[in-house]
Amino acid sequence: MININEINKEYHIYEDSFIRTSLFSLCVVKKNNKKYICIDKDFGFKDIITNEIFIDGQRGAKGPGEGHSFKSKNFPYVIFPLSWENYFILSNLIPNLKPTKCNNISSFGCGDRLGLVTTAHLKALNKYDVFPVIAQQSPRELEKEHRTFKSVLLDAVLGILEAGYTGPFGADADHIKSKDRLLEAIDAKYSMYTIDVSDELNLNNINENILNNCSKSIIDKFSGYPIQTERSLKNQQGTKEPCEDCQTDKYCYTLSNKELIKSACVFQSAMDKAILYHNIIKSSIKDFDFEVSIDEGPKTTTFEDHIFCSNYLKANNINFFSLAPKFPGKFQKALDYVGDIKEFTYSIYIHSEIARKMGNYKISLHSGSDKFSIYPIFKKATKRIYHIKTSGTSYLRGIILASIRNKPLFIKMYKICLNNLEYNKKFYDVGINLKDFPNSLENIDIEKFIKDPKVTQLFHISYGSILDNLKNEFYDFLNKNEKEHYQIVTDHIEKHLKL
Repeated sequence: MININEINKEYHIYEDSFIRTSLFSLCVVKKNNKKYICIDKDFGFKDIITNEIFIDGQRGAKGPGEGHSFKSKNFPYVIFPLSWENYFILSNLIPNLKPTKCNNISSFGCGDRLGLVTTAHLKALNKYDVFPVIAQQSPRELEKEHRTFKSVLLDAVLGILEAGYTGPFGADADHIKSKDRLLEAIDAKYSMYTIDVSDELNLNNINENILNNCSKSIIDKFSGYPIQTERSLKNQQGTKEPCEDCQTDKYCYTLSNKELIKSACVFQSAMDKAILYHNIIKSSIKDFDFEVSIDEGPKTTTFEDHIFCSNYLKANNINFFSLAPKFPGKFQKALDYVGDIKEFTYSIYIHSEIARKMGNYKISLHSGSDKFSIYPIFKKATKRIYHIKTSGTSYLRGIILASIRNKPLFIKMYKICLNNLEYNKKFYDVGINLKDFPNSLENIDIEKFIKDPKVTQLFHISYGSILDNLKNEFYDFLNKNEKEHYQIVTDHIEKHLKL
């Protein structure tokens, strides 16, 4: 057994992390703001793990440079970093450390841009009936953070162990656009792949001559197809009338031949790319969740777009987990929904009905952070068959904590945000400009200032610049205030879940 008193002399031990089996004992420990795995080497475990520990790429090392190998009476144990090689060994001994397919109709993604708060995410997610997707980053985020799909998964697994979580979890390679990035995620054995086809949309050549037989058959099948929600609702949409034959107050829509042709022209090549990427994944991984994202382009997803994409994928034997439409209104970073709630309500009810009728797959809500005004509508319309993605909102809890506990650090980060605003705006759809912000924060209530939606957006899009310039100082601050940091992240994620 691990001797807690002996390790405590040099390391902080996370008590919730203890795993005890007939073969070994394991826990997570921390020293100098770095976390390690502590594991005993008795009960036959020695032959499995002792000679396979990797430290800085070296096989058979005895412990990290800043750590130790210990002997406590007759029970030797070792402390080592969670490298990819070590994770591979441990995950074969502890199967729940491997990401898996979703096993719940509701799933919730928590991106962790700092790689510090998986434990806080799980504390919130454990209270609700949702499948946790806790390793979730896009190539854009990875580039700004100087991370990889493997390092993101390692950070998540370390948080799983720290929390003592033993349930299933997902790892989402988000917004994949290139084959190179797809192969990186496959190599890291992710369980969910979100394919972003926004760069493949054909918006300028609406010509039936480009359509293949599959597209034509979908147009023929669904032209004039009526959609009617199961739930009785009052139609309050001034521009969205029910179909002529409908004598109820249900939401209704009839698919248009003209719009289906347009949808086919726009999305045919995009769906071909999704099919190609699906088959690449399938050649390497047996079980995975596959999401198609059509929410990043300039085009609000029509009901015809949805019908076409769904049926094109089905016709090509693609078993997809979820579809992410682009809903009416604005889904800007760090802000609540901006738009007509009635229009969104109509849209989500019809899209959800299409999903139920076409295969009962999930509707996925991207840029889902802080969209509190629409969560109740979204969850009711989808009958909780949904996936929600959040990411930057957890990183922002660290910024908010700095505004309270370390104002000099906050001011440094604010100046970096201003200096890099025009560059960072290139990557995100936000409505902020340099003139919106004061050059100096002197005589300004910083705790109130950070609550301004424009300031929140400024910090949201500037994470890469902050990490490039102040990563060590920011991480040192968050590590010293770890308990409080965890709590505000947990509270904020739970706010998303309880609506």
